[in-house]
Amino acid sequence: MCLYIVNSFEDMDEKSFEHIAGRLRDRAAMQARRFGLDIADAEDIAQDVMLRMWQMRDDLDRFRSPEALAMTIARRQVLNSFRRRQPESMDAVPADLASTAYGPLEDIEDKDNEEWLAARLARLPETWHTILYMRQVERCGGSEIAARLGIKESSVRTLLARARKILLEKMKERR
Repeated sequence: MCLYIVNSFEDMDEKSFEHIAGRLRDRAAMQARRFGLDIADAEDIAQDVMLRMWQMRDDLDRFRSPEALAMTIARRQVLNSFRRRQPESMDAVPADLASTAYGPLEDIEDKDNEEWLAARLARLPETWHTILYMRQVERCGGSEIAARLGIKESSVRTLLARARKILLEKMKERR
């Protein structure tokens, strides 16, 4: 099938591209879904992949497998979409939570506790910190974290447990 695709891209017109693109589009959407995107976002990624493939149609004969190229473009588009997302700020505290402090001493203690925790989080290995952040702040599930980071779901559970254990031990030492 790949040889047929490569040969058919050489003298590509819109109609013949549409004939081949259906299969590639479905594969690109499935690739995006594997990264945890919802159906609408996966379809957007697939559409972007098809647009990019159409723009590259004159150069596609240089590639051994246009299908592999489409999967690579899809993967990179997904990663770019993750990078473009605005992370939720950990500094934004709702007003009703901020008003629970009883006075300046409690404010100082709260600030000290936040600084201490931030320092401990910064000392965690980057993968542990990322997994903990995605789970606690972004509320991602284990399978979504695994898909985004390209690791096994069992590894996510293990690393999350280790990060939590380390932080808990440090908190016990601090008391």
